[in-house]
Amino acid sequence: MYMDTVGETVWVESVEESAQHSTRFDRIAKVSLGAGDSATLVDSIGKEM
Repeated sequence: MYMDTVGETVWVESVEESAQHSTRFDRIAKVSLGAGDSATLVDSIGKEM
């Protein structure tokens, strides 16, 4: 598994570490806004500026 970060690409070869990152990603994906809600949020913040 590899992850692109702001400053680099990180390769994760350990099965355990890869599973931890996968679980973390799944949790973040479950609580994140969908595309439409994200666009609405960005639009509302833009109007406040």
